[in-house]
Amino acid sequence: MGTIPFEKKIDYYAGCYRLHRRFSPVPMDLYSTEEVFSRLEGLEVNRIDVPRCCYKPDGAAHIAASVRTDTLVTACTGCYGQALTVLPPGGGTEVLMLPELVEMALS
Repeated sequence: MGTIPFEKKIDYYAGCYRLHRRFSPVPMDLYSTEEVFSRLEGLEVNRIDVPRCCYKPDGAAHIAASVRTDTLVTACTGCYGQALTVLPPGGGTEVLMLPELVEMALS
């Protein structure tokens, strides 16, 4: 499979997967996310590190302070929900799950 032209800058928060670990014994597959990113030609990714769980106040503040683009992408549903609550309403940052980014690239 080749690449898809997709000129966009995004922030990517992989997530801590705290909630995922509570509900599923299967570890998250972060390699597939990197594979998706590598196939979007022109995509620039600002990777946000994960020093603390996003459900902790300092973890949530870290996400909010680290956003550099108008699109934040994650593959963790818990982190998606937290990002929606910690980013300022009307601040211009769209929060997407990874499949939504893929859909955007394909349309």
